Amino acid sequence: MASQDLIQYLEKEQFSAFPGGAATGIGLGSMNRRREEVFLAGGTVAVGDIVSLEIAATSDGERSVSVVKANSGASDTSVPVGVVIASAETDGTLTDGSRVVVCTRGICNALLAGGIGAGAPVTISGVAGQGAAKTGATEVAVGQALAASGGGGQTFFFVRASY
Repeated sequence: MASQDLIQYLEKEQFSAFPGGAATGIGLGSMNRRREEVFLAGGTVAVGDIVSLEIAATSDGERSVSVVKANSGASDTSVPVGVVIASAETDGTLTDGSRVVVCTRGICNALLAGGIGAGAPVTISGVAGQGAAKTGATEVAVGQALAASGGGGQTFFFVRASY
């Protein structure tokens, strides 16, 4: 779970070092500031689920590396760390004990409730793994919707929650 911050390449073109060489467009992929980390699934999860540290785990070491679907209705699943974006297993499993890739910061697709407007802050909801519109002053925002949500997978910017 080690993280690092790297200075990013912010050019849109790569210039040729050869005389008369043309500039080549490099796209915006090199400027993606998304952070990803691998965690262990503490239960079955799906791509797009907002996940929390598994506070109910038996040891501190396990709590810091295991994730479960986030749910505001349960205190042991309400420490959101990111959104599941893929399996890190060769067979693609997302079941209990498998390694999962989690977006801990940046743009990803998340499972959001319907009725969230573009730009609205998002928090975890009482539905496991699903985000909802932040409506109360005591709710912790975990990100921002980048497009209006009709329910299901939606483009979302996840930020680390500050408590």
